[in-house]
Amino acid sequence: MAPTLWSQQRWRSTQKGKFGSWGLMAGFPTKPNPAFFNMPEPMLPQRFEQFFANYTGADHQKKAVSLLHGEILAANPGILSEDAAWRKTYSTPPTPSVANPLAVPYFWQLDNGDTGWRECQTSSIAMGLAFKHVPGIRDDLDYLRVVRRNGDTTTRGAHMGALEEIGYSGAEWRVNWTPEQIRSELDRGNVVAAGVLHHGHVSAPGGGGHFIAIIGYTNTHWICHDPYGEINLVNGGWITSAQGAGRSIKYSFQNLNPRLFVGGGWAWAIR
Repeated sequence: MAPTLWSQQRWRSTQKGKFGSWGLMAGFPTKPNPAFFNMPEPMLPQRFEQFFANYTGADHQKKAVSLLHGEILAANPGILSEDAAWRKTYSTPPTPSVANPLAVPYFWQLDNGDTGWRECQTSSIAMGLAFKHVPGIRDDLDYLRVVRRNGDTTTRGAHMGALEEIGYSGAEWRVNWTPEQIRSELDRGNVVAAGVLHHGHVSAPGGGGHFIAIIGYTNTHWICHDPYGEINLVNGGWITSAQGAGRSIKYSFQNLNPRLFVGGGWAWAIR
């Protein structure tokens, strides 16, 4: 059998260092054992993958797997351990790439009608639902109609009823969110509709509360869709409520977090 290129290269790699510039050093043979050159060339990764792709659990395939397992066990048992690099890689899918900020549609609550000024929670949740392409929810008015059939827009119960009515089970309401957990939701492609205290100085925020949709973050800021406008984060109240003013607005961790994480973070994750 003619020696393969792979077997020749493998032999040279084992002998490198035993010979100067590939010249003979005393005490080493001038030729390797011919059997070394006659080793069959191993499969390329692409060929090996075909066996996984075509596995159906047939008896002959199971027998082949058992033979392979035995040969690996005899050669290097560590390859079959649960801590082996290949096993961990095989079982850990890559984290999908998610945009930051998320490409979430913006809804302005003040064009909802006479009561739009109090429908921030509805508009914020609707942004997340529209982003998730929930059937029947194209904008905040679509969601508002469902909410009104289930109660008042400011109550959790009305939204829980509305979400149940549209058959959406991907929303979670909690009152103990942390900044790390909100970032984790965003990293997984989920909008967070969060409640904030928008009145009073940042050192002592208060008021009935307001909802915003958090859609991304930087090292220093949350990126938000504020359905009302732009909050005066330092002194409280509003800088502006102009249409579109709250789109992709950046609110600093320094001044929004004291308003957001008051006795725990109150928010919906729209998954």
